[in-house]
Amino acid sequence: MKKILALTIAALFIATVPAFAGQIIGDKPLIDVLKEKGVLTDDDVKAIEKDEKSKIEIGGRLHVQYRSEGQDTAPASSTTHSADKTGFLVKRMTLEFKAQLTDIGYMQMEPEFAGSTGWNKINDAFIAIQPAGGLNVYAGQKKVPFSWEELTSSKNLSFIDSGYASQIGIGRQVGAEVEYFVGDKLLAFNAGIYNGMVDTGAFAYLQQKKQRIYNNSDISGNDNKGGNMIAARVELHPFGYLSKSFENFSGETKMAIGLSYYKSDDKGVTLVAGSATSGTMAGKGSNAAGLDVIFHTGGLELSGEFANRTLEYSYAANTTAALTDDSVSQNALTVSATYLLTEKLALAARYDSFSYGDDTKFANGGVVKAAKDTAMTVGFSYYIKRHNMKIQANYIKKDESYSAAILGSKEAARNDVVVVQAGYSF
Repeated sequence: MKKILALTIAALFIATVPAFAGQIIGDKPLIDVLKEKGVLTDDDVKAIEKDEKSKIEIGGRLHVQYRSEGQDTAPASSTTHSADKTGFLVKRMTLEFKAQLTDIGYMQMEPEFAGSTGWNKINDAFIAIQPAGGLNVYAGQKKVPFSWEELTSSKNLSFIDSGYASQIGIGRQVGAEVEYFVGDKLLAFNAGIYNGMVDTGAFAYLQQKKQRIYNNSDISGNDNKGGNMIAARVELHPFGYLSKSFENFSGETKMAIGLSYYKSDDKGVTLVAGSATSGTMAGKGSNAAGLDVIFHTGGLELSGEFANRTLEYSYAANTTAALTDDSVSQNALTVSATYLLTEKLALAARYDSFSYGDDTKFANGGVVKAAKDTAMTVGFSYYIKRHNMKIQANYIKKDESYSAAILGSKEAARNDVVVVQAGYSF
C-alpha cells in the first residue's frame, strides 16, 4: 500500500510540470522564462495557452498541535484518575490533487500522512462528471452529504476540534452521488448511495473519541457485509451562495440552511461480542436527520446544528437466549459564535451536547456508561494569512452526566482539553 501510494504521488508530481507554466520566477511568468531560454518555442507557448482545459492542481495542509488532554475513563471502568496526555503531535498532513483533463470531468485524490491511522490513509478518491450546467455526478470515496461542519474542510474551521452535532455525520464513504444546483445556487441538492462501514469502537463509550458510528475503510474492504446506506441533503442560500467555510472575512451578509438525512442497513454487524454471561449485540441499521444554519454579517458569524439518530440492534441476555430487537434514539446539539475583532483576530465560543438516549440500554458496554456529554469551548484564531496560515487556541471544558447507579460515590471524569494549533494550507 505504501509503495503504491508513493509511486502514485511521484507520478502526479511529474505530471504537474505543465500546470506550473503560469507561475512567477522573479518578475516574469515561468512560461516567458522558458521561452527566453529556448526551452519552449512560439508554437509550444501557443499550444500551452490553447490547452487551458487540461490542468492539474496541487494543494495541501499541515496541522501541528500542542495538546493537553485528560485521559480519564468513565467512572464505571475506573475509580482512579489517569494522567493527562500532554505533548506535540502532527494532527494531519495531507496533499490534495485535482486533475481536470476535459470540459466535463475531473479526478480528485487526497492522501493523508498523519494522525492515528498512520501513513497510508486515503481521504478523497473520486471521479466527478459535469454533464450539464448545475449538475455533478460523483463516483468513489468522498464525504457523505450530512452536516455543514462535517462537509467543511478542516483547514476552514473556527474551532480546532469538531462539534458534537457533526459527529452524527458519516464522514467519507465509497459510493455514487448526484449534486444539482438551482437558480444560481439558491438551492443545492445532494443524494447518493454508499457502502457504509460500522465503527464498532463507537459503541464502547470513550469521550476522547468521536461518537461517530461510521467510518471509511481506506478505499478497500468497505462493503459493510452487503448493507447499503442512502443519504440526501438540501441546502438553501437566501442571500447568495455561501461556500463551506467559517469566518466572514468579506463582511457580506450570507446565510445557509441545510437539511440532511441518511439511512443505513447494517446487516447484522457485530457491535459487542458475546461472553460467558452475555450474548452478542448486533447492529441492524440506523437513520438520522439533521438541521444546520449558518449566518454571516459584518464580522459576526452565528452557527448551529442539531442532529438526531436512531440505532437499531438485537441482543441476547446470554449466549443461549433468543435475540431481542431494540432501538435507542440519540441527539446532539452545537451552537457557536465567532467575531472578527480585526481582519487578523477572531474570538469564538461554542456549546455542545450529546445525549445517548436511554442510559439503561446497550448494557454490554455501550452508552450505558453515560447519559449525556456537554462541553463549552472558548478560544481565538489569529490569521497570518486568513485560513491559509493561522494559529488557534481552544480550551474545552467537558462534563458528563452519569446515572446514579454508575457514578455512585465516584468522582466524574477529568478530561478537559487545552490545545494550540498552527495550520498552514496552500
